[in-house]
Amino acid sequence: MKRVVLDSNIYISALGIGGVADEAVSAGMEGEYQLIASAPIRSEVEANLRKKFGWVTERLEMLEIVLWSTVEFVTSRGALNLCRDPKDNHLLETCLAGSVDLLVTGDKDLLVLSRFEGTRIVTLRSFVDELVAERH
Repeated sequence: MKRVVLDSNIYISALGIGGVADEAVSAGMEGEYQLIASAPIRSEVEANLRKKFGWVTERLEMLEIVLWSTVEFVTSRGALNLCRDPKDNHLLETCLAGSVDLLVTGDKDLLVLSRFEGTRIVTLRSFVDELVAERH
């Protein structure tokens, strides 16, 4: 089964707006692939849902049951310094710690790498297109 890290913005879009991001997250929650994340990803998702969409604590706590319980959490060592934007290094560290196949992001600082160790770095659209192709 594919092991996939979704950038926090994909979770935020899925939960706050829906659309293609929701399709990607839902596929992971339904077992089409294994969602991999880390504490920094979770913290960023929850902070942004609170700030941008006004989610209250009770609603954020529901994510534990609905979303986070389907995610495999890994702990990274926090030692990488590869990205043009240092704030993105934690995503690569999560990929490394979780032996991840794909990192899905819209961040150009990550997409420019296209690959990191054994992880392909792809856009949300290309990831969802892959999912659809695999279903047929």
